[in-house]
Amino acid sequence: MDLNILQHYWWILICILGGLLVFLLFVQGGQSLLYTIGKNKDERDLIVNTLGHKWEYTFTTLVVFGGAFFASFPLFYSTSFGGAYVVWMLILFCFVLQAVSYEYRNKKNNFLGSRTYEVFLMINGFAAPLLLGAAVATFFTGSPFRLGVMHDVEWMTPWRGLDALFVITNYFLALAVFFLARTLAALYFILTIDDPNIRIRSHRQVKFNAVPFVLFFLLFIGFIFAGEGYAITPEGNIALVPYKYFYNLMEMPWVLFLFLLGVAGVLYAIVRSVFFKRWIYGIWFSGIGTIFVVLSLFFLAGYNNTPYYPSAVDMQSSLTIYNSSSSLFTLEVMSVVSLVLPVVAGYIFFLFLMSACGQEEEEINLTDFRYDIVTCRHDGVDLVFLRDDTTLLYPQSAVSSDLLPVDQRALIGYSPLGKIVDRQLSIVLQTSIKPVMTGDILSLSPGGAQELADDPLYLTSVWCSGGYVNLRYKIEYHDVSHMLTMIAVFPQNSADTLDLQLRHDTRGDAPGYYVSGYASFRLPRPLPPVVRVGINTSNLGGRRQFVFTEK
Repeated sequence: MDLNILQHYWWILICILGGLLVFLLFVQGGQSLLYTIGKNKDERDLIVNTLGHKWEYTFTTLVVFGGAFFASFPLFYSTSFGGAYVVWMLILFCFVLQAVSYEYRNKKNNFLGSRTYEVFLMINGFAAPLLLGAAVATFFTGSPFRLGVMHDVEWMTPWRGLDALFVITNYFLALAVFFLARTLAALYFILTIDDPNIRIRSHRQVKFNAVPFVLFFLLFIGFIFAGEGYAITPEGNIALVPYKYFYNLMEMPWVLFLFLLGVAGVLYAIVRSVFFKRWIYGIWFSGIGTIFVVLSLFFLAGYNNTPYYPSAVDMQSSLTIYNSSSSLFTLEVMSVVSLVLPVVAGYIFFLFLMSACGQEEEEINLTDFRYDIVTCRHDGVDLVFLRDDTTLLYPQSAVSSDLLPVDQRALIGYSPLGKIVDRQLSIVLQTSIKPVMTGDILSLSPGGAQELADDPLYLTSVWCSGGYVNLRYKIEYHDVSHMLTMIAVFPQNSADTLDLQLRHDTRGDAPGYYVSGYASFRLPRPLPPVVRVGINTSNLGGRRQFVFTEK
């Protein structure tokens, strides 16, 4: 196979990995929003659980990105990773902090405490996008290195990569990547977290972070398009040419199309998410758009006779896809190996898709899978779940008891391992643990009951089990949290019958988007023979009474 073709092939692979890496930085963006969107421990637990193992995708893509450069363009690997090693070590350190934090945040008796590891997650969330954005910006602005006769690298400053922070244009891309990561994270939370408060805050963060993202991105694009760029002359030398990157865009119409398509996808996701609160699929359009935009920027940096890693102090030392690639034999061998990349990428995409859709239980149709509302119990340092039929569920992978308190109700999706033995069952958790609103029944006088609001509620189902009155409902939210209260008005009419009323207070909330939810209210012990629950419904013809007997 021709060497030139393989050089272009591997640059395309590098560009794809770079696009995926920038998209997956939504994990870092979510970590930087941990305390902005998560106002209490339960909400922060939801955010961390939602991000789950997504951080592994980001870290893996970063490693593969570096490995692909090592295999295909080793001179860049030795120049950048060897010369600007301070920046790359800081990036690696950030990801090590991230991995440790996800592992030990909720471990019992960790001497640093959960908050310390949450701070570590936020450090990674802020530092990683900024450092990676500044590093990529040097593909256009240049770095202070010189190559010797034997391709030995001489870094011309003692800053070892931190000199990228001395170029204002690099800040524009670094900040653009940072605010883009936060925007993507907010869009991801809107799709995956079915919590009204988190969704409301996420919608706000889309707006707050999209504006600076667009501003800094336009500044970066304006500077590189209006300024001088590095070019390979017909004689094979490197020279500065006015408007080089703008000419690259115009002279490669397919890159222009890809760039405009990506920008349109990102802007469409932002605008529609801001103005249409019920629309939750912005992450898909913005994610694909992000990949297209990053692809086009990498193409501008490496194609059309352009050095992708220019030297700001010795232009003739600049690296191109032609003078920095591996040998023909190495590229041929690695090209065969690269054929497995679509399989790996497809697997990652499948896992991402399943986790993103895992919040909608109706879409899951696995024969060994079930959803249950359970009651949390502590087995030493681990969390176990009591099913309403008194079966104890033991997760195969230990879950820290710090995650949820005793008697907290939760919605879990799981697959059983084996059969029930002595009312115990081992399980594999298939979804994140979703806390269910859990409360006690309030005893009120008739006068006190009249003071509570009684707004209609869209009722999906109501049942008694496990010593709780359980509800599944839908509420139309806009920007104000609603309140659900279960009350018993005393004196009761009968000693054998417990009469309950559910009160829903919209607290003046305007119409918005529907959010489904669950609630459980503890019944008194011993359980009464008959329980009657009155609910003012919006979908079942007004006030309805539901009767549950001891059987």
